[in-house]
Amino acid sequence: MRSTMVITAIALFITSAIVLALSESEPFSSGDRNNLIFEDGFESGGWHTTKGAVLTEFGNTDGPLWYMSQMQGEYSGQVVDQPARIGEHAVRFEWRRENSGESNTSKKAHLWAPMTPEPSVERWWGFSMYIPSDGGQADSKGEILVQWHGVPDFDLGEGYRNPIMTIGRRDGNLVTSFKYDERRVTPDGFRDWDYTTTPLGPTPCDRWIDFVFHVQWGPTGGGFVEVWMDGEKVVDEQDVKVGFNDATGPYLGFGIYKWPGDSDHERRVVYFDEIRKGNENATFEDVAPGQPGDRRLPND
Repeated sequence: MRSTMVITAIALFITSAIVLALSESEPFSSGDRNNLIFEDGFESGGWHTTKGAVLTEFGNTDGPLWYMSQMQGEYSGQVVDQPARIGEHAVRFEWRRENSGESNTSKKAHLWAPMTPEPSVERWWGFSMYIPSDGGQADSKGEILVQWHGVPDFDLGEGYRNPIMTIGRRDGNLVTSFKYDERRVTPDGFRDWDYTTTPLGPTPCDRWIDFVFHVQWGPTGGGFVEVWMDGEKVVDEQDVKVGFNDATGPYLGFGIYKWPGDSDHERRVVYFDEIRKGNENATFEDVAPGQPGDRRLPND
């Protein structure tokens, strides 16, 4: 009994410390944008995380604090000068089939943003994604490029689950999906999810794709999910259940998660730039990629 109480206390302490260290910043403005709580265009030439730093020849880690990185190898995450959506830099992710193994990290080239402190809040995200034809060929083995992951309630015995919401690829097509669990604790190994899935069509390669997500997390109801792709609204799900019933809200990851651990090709490559997160008072233009006059605005 005593050992169980000690373990529970340690779990609570670790969880509280992680949330305290990794929660959102106070809202700030950047240029003509307001109500931002995270922004990175990798113009510092690198990034820094709570679990180590990655530097490149372009500079230092003066940018915002990320949660963590999961990289298959040293080549897996690099800040580059071409292509860039805006400015002089973007981040390049690469995954190699030859180095895939049993570990979860061996299947990833991924960078994770800070957590959301509460499970039922409204948030905006904007980012640009570039999939090259060399490294982004159609693949029969699935992959996740963007994912919102839940924070398990470890003190209640909960373990990690599949991501809440994703942008993924298979056979050359993009798709986005989300799910929910209104239970306080998701049973270990549960896989019978109720997905809401939207095909986004064939992948536009060799150009920047701009995404904006507007989500009201609501694991027990009253949520919504709105998604724009290059200014076109491709998802409009209102009064739905979305998210997990956790003490802490989800966190967002970018890069490559080759979850089957295999591919039809030797390597996979994707670039990201113009990553922003806005609070409930933000607007489309506060997070949309691009400079004033160069943003792909809603056309609906």
